[in-house]
Amino acid sequence: MVKKKVIGGMTMRQWKISEAKARFTEVLSSCKTEPQIICNRQNPVGAVISVRLFEELMKLRNEQQKPTIAQLLSELESIKISEPSEIEIPPRKDRPNLFDRSADEMAL
Repeated sequence: MVKKKVIGGMTMRQWKISEAKARFTEVLSSCKTEPQIICNRQNPVGAVISVRLFEELMKLRNEQQKPTIAQLLSELESIKISEPSEIEIPPRKDRPNLFDRSADEMAL
């Protein structure tokens, strides 16, 4: 028995693994119109989608990829060159170092 499930506003057919194996051609044919969800004991474990939808998802994924650290540093370097500015660094103030105590003080 094939069930229907609504995910993200889309109706999708759910298949048990055994049903999907037995009716694989039907699963492939049906994925052209809507994604087919494969379930193991009521839990979704996979999806069969059309090539068109797969290509759209890959295009979207590539458009949303985050820049690498190297790309960000390169961009920062170009900003630094185009907008030169000096940052005033205040003088360092000494403060007590709690880890720099003598062995005599620690024994107390």
